[in-house]
Amino acid sequence: MSRTDPVERIGDYRMSLSWYLSLPRDLFSRIVFVDNSCSDLSALREAAERFDAGERVEFLSFQGLDYPPHYDRAYGEFRLLDHAMSNSESVRSMGPGPGRVWKVTGRYIVKNIDAIVRSAPTDFELYANFRNWPRRWIDTYFLGWTPEGYEALVRDVYHRLKTNVPGIPLGICGEELFRSWLDQPLFRKRKIVKRFRSTPVLDGIRGADGRNYASDDGWKIRARAMTRKFLPFVWI
Repeated sequence: MSRTDPVERIGDYRMSLSWYLSLPRDLFSRIVFVDNSCSDLSALREAAERFDAGERVEFLSFQGLDYPPHYDRAYGEFRLLDHAMSNSESVRSMGPGPGRVWKVTGRYIVKNIDAIVRSAPTDFELYANFRNWPRRWIDTYFLGWTPEGYEALVRDVYHRLKTNVPGIPLGICGEELFRSWLDQPLFRKRKIVKRFRSTPVLDGIRGADGRNYASDDGWKIRARAMTRKFLPFVWI
């Protein structure tokens, strides 16, 4: 069952935000929470205050759901990211240079994010997990980029992630369209790192079907970790 109840969803967001706020402060200098439904975020602000992190967390809320529902989730998600990268004071204050932005879908907890962030390559424009099986796609729930990399590789890509429109085969999802976009020859010289050095260990409820990553899909995470270790050339 899809996760549509507003009370349940805000509870998911509050739990994940609290978890990220419990991490060492040197891991992320700032946290930006972005909402595209003009929701009441007071419960999340209260959670930040309880961690004495009110000034460390920036909240952005805007009306970004004014598009046909059949365009699907990736369209809205990457449209939201464009809004965040354009309007976040935290992002603007980074300025030019080697700063990095880490994006996590709001309801999800990447339990080993500390290890993934600290072991990341020193030089990348986009850091992501590409898969070749069972479909060629990119996991979009967790990504890393530099501001310059975002402008070159991701800005305005949401226009290309529409599903259920003429020219796009039925069943194709946004993750596959994003993969096709970044597989273009024009990006071959960009600094795209296509595999995380560790398999993300996820916890959280999927919005599409209400399944829990930790309890329902834990076996997939373990299988991917084993494949990464013993068959690193197999991207699943």
